Amino acid sequence: MYSPHENTVNAWVALFNQLPTSLDSNLLEQLTHPDVRFVDPFHTLEGQNALRQLLKQFASQVEPIHFEVEDIAWSGPRRCYLRWQFYGQATRLGDWQFPGISELHLDAEGRIILHRDHWDSGQFFYMQLPLIGGVLRWLQRRVQNSSHISPPP
Repeated sequence: MYSPHENTVNAWVALFNQLPTSLDSNLLEQLTHPDVRFVDPFHTLEGQNALRQLLKQFASQVEPIHFEVEDIAWSGPRRCYLRWQFYGQATRLGDWQFPGISELHLDAEGRIILHRDHWDSGQFFYMQLPLIGGVLRWLQRRVQNSSHISPPP
């Protein structure tokens, strides 16, 4: 499906892939509504300033940042879904890669009003942490071993 807002989505992906230098311009303000909402497994925030601060913090902890968009689907002219792979190197985790989906809602002017990320923080973040990850992997094995379903008689 074609949307008149494809250029906005392409510029949005480029903004993320060029962090932190893309924050030196007013591109974020051009692409988003002033009350933009951003939601991911760790954050729920509102407003361009809050989003700018989050992206600055993210870029200071992960380098390089690369989102490889594998698929784009439009649900009407103002709702878009991006399936992606993230690649980067996190300060505490080392090499970091995981899949996810971003849901983008655009207003009538074509500005992003909602960016919601869907990805498994348990598997791709918490399980990677040295102490917590070990405990979570142990719990996961226990649950898997105790939940085996027996075949029917």
